[in-house]
Amino acid sequence: MKNNLNKVIDFLNRKNVMLFVGGACCTILILVTILAPILELHDPTEMNLSASFMAPCANYPFGTDNLGRCIYSRVIEGSRISLTTASIVVILSAAIGTVVGLIFGYSGGITDAVVMRIVDIFLAFPTIVFALAVSTVLGTGQKNLIIAICCIQWTRYARMARGEVVLLKNAEYIEAAKAMGNNKFQIIFKYLLPNVASKILILMSLDIGSIILYCASLSFLGLGAQPPSPDWGAMISDGKDYLRFSPWMSLFPGLSIAFSALSFNMLGDGLRDLIDPRMRESVNPE
Repeated sequence: MKNNLNKVIDFLNRKNVMLFVGGACCTILILVTILAPILELHDPTEMNLSASFMAPCANYPFGTDNLGRCIYSRVIEGSRISLTTASIVVILSAAIGTVVGLIFGYSGGITDAVVMRIVDIFLAFPTIVFALAVSTVLGTGQKNLIIAICCIQWTRYARMARGEVVLLKNAEYIEAAKAMGNNKFQIIFKYLLPNVASKILILMSLDIGSIILYCASLSFLGLGAQPPSPDWGAMISDGKDYLRFSPWMSLFPGLSIAFSALSFNMLGDGLRDLIDPRMRESVNPE
């Protein structure tokens, strides 16, 4: 029995089911985001007070909210806001953090030590608490939400990139690149960056799910996209006062957040196993 179970696990590991399932789910999310205007049954911001608090039915698959708006259409439209915000945050954070980590990690010395201590200070704060503080200072809105999360999220990429560069900068092929007359920036972006890119890609795919949760949490507190924009976190906040007799107002946006976060986490795990299997072996040694 145990041998059969091990064979099944080995088969699944070889086929990388996590990558397949995660990739399929993320593809569905992306298609929903792109095809949102076609998939929406009603205007997501249109109010119809005569249809308030309707339970899920053929005309309103996810029911309606307190203002008679179609929750199905609002969830579909909300996917565009959530995924767009998360993608922008990940791209900006990865770009800033990777460049900082590469440059200062390769340079070394006092500047590297100072920058890394600054990174440590940022990392000492819980992400959501730091983003909440920055959002409170900057004000509400999607742009300020992106800035608030980027202000702390870049440090993860800076630390990873710097750690990889410290391990690689004395390698033989780097010494050969120096001997060929390449300057500092050529070595960093031509020789070191390609070797760091795979780890950054894995971290980016894993981060999208977490950032969707951060955005939803801040939007729940009113710091994200403002009404009438259908943001998932704001929709949950709107429905919290009606959970007793209209639970679908918060249920479907909450399920959308959970599905999105789980999908990107599975995709990240699958990419990690595909690109760097040693990371999986170090966690599950035979």
